[in-house]
Amino acid sequence: MKNKTLILFFLKLVFFGLITVLAIVTFILPYAPDIGEEKNLAVAVQKLSENEADYYDLLFFTNSYLYTSLDPVTIKQSLGLEALHLTSGAQRLETAVIIANEVINKYTPSYIVFDVSTPTLPSPEIDDEKMWYFQTVALQEFPFSLEKGRAVTKYFPITKHTENYVSAMSNKAGRVFRMNDLENYSEHVTSYKTSRENVYFTYNGFRATNAYKTVEEEVFLEEFNKEPEPIKNRDYLFEENLVVLMNEFLEKTSKNGIEIIFVHSLKMSPTAYNSQILGGWIEKYPNVKFIDFNLNRDTYPLSGKDFFDNSHLNYSASLKVTNSFVDSLSTWYSLPRVENTELDFKYFKFKKFFYNLNEQEDKFIKLEFVDEFPAELKNHKLVISLYPKDTLLLSDYSKKQKFKSDNFYIEMDEVETIENGESKIIIHRLLSKINQKSLKDLQVYFYRPNDTLNLPVYHLNKM
Repeated sequence: MKNKTLILFFLKLVFFGLITVLAIVTFILPYAPDIGEEKNLAVAVQKLSENEADYYDLLFFTNSYLYTSLDPVTIKQSLGLEALHLTSGAQRLETAVIIANEVINKYTPSYIVFDVSTPTLPSPEIDDEKMWYFQTVALQEFPFSLEKGRAVTKYFPITKHTENYVSAMSNKAGRVFRMNDLENYSEHVTSYKTSRENVYFTYNGFRATNAYKTVEEEVFLEEFNKEPEPIKNRDYLFEENLVVLMNEFLEKTSKNGIEIIFVHSLKMSPTAYNSQILGGWIEKYPNVKFIDFNLNRDTYPLSGKDFFDNSHLNYSASLKVTNSFVDSLSTWYSLPRVENTELDFKYFKFKKFFYNLNEQEDKFIKLEFVDEFPAELKNHKLVISLYPKDTLLLSDYSKKQKFKSDNFYIEMDEVETIENGESKIIIHRLLSKINQKSLKDLQVYFYRPNDTLNLPVYHLNKM
């Protein structure tokens, strides 16, 4: 009788324990704070999971060197490829490989890109708490798996950075450390929207930085025209664990038909790249290629306005680098160029257009043209009109004026333009509650009172 009582008590204890764990997992952990957050990565992971499998053709796994330099919009407009940056600040290559391996267990993109610039290669120093934090906020966005668990365990200094290590396994595991941080409980709704003062737009994990911060021209010329340093062999930066992980990853991607591209991102100072390890991968695996944007960089051309600092690009430079990247992709893989639909307003043409109304990112429109703005349209305004399916989504101003759309006006003779080879680009923010799903119509047209030019109206969402 006594044994039955003990067994019953034990079963009740187990049941109560399971209920407690379930309650914590359901009602507490989803709202407990994370160790931190990399917003562009969180939104990109969300976009990856929301789309159908293999929706994205090209995935970037790296840090700010590439998420400020390779533009998914330009890639899509040029080659029709959907590109997504699964990137985060100060992400090291070993972190990137762990993340990429988790992704290809679910998806099969056509192309994967890694940065192999010198600071990207080594593991953080054991005592560098800030750098381990950056690796943690990247890794936590991906659910726990045994494969990830083994890789993270080999990678992290566990006793020195225990909370980071557990958080890197998964954000839910890390939240256990912070269950008593009640002041910071919240719903984990992430957006990657930016101030208009320093960024043109964010899209698919990319950040198009404007020239609010530039390198002084004198400093740029001194750095850019320096004599190149002697070529350094970077093999000492590839730690053994990274080499093993990458070899396993390249074996898997080779079997799955995924092309791998290693990139040495553009730097202001002249740099040269040499690595027998990287050369060995290129020689061993037919699906591996390498592109060094620091070669032939006089052909771009560049100035101090193109650089945020020595290693990060403003959007004017990222357009040049992305066009070079597109050329390489097109040549290597025989990819045809996209024939973009022109917007012909009789006196003036936009040769390319792109817009984004995703709720978690900056809403914007990008228009590219070649010709100078004509005298016939001098007193006209370019108008972008967003018509919602539900008029309750209109701005207060639109409602007050009894407009049926949110309207945005561009003075073509005053607007900032970005040089892109022979053409120019206009980017305009669309500050509206209307998003892609609630959009009924997006119209672009030129307007002035009592206009007699009979210019067309284009419905971009139907093109």
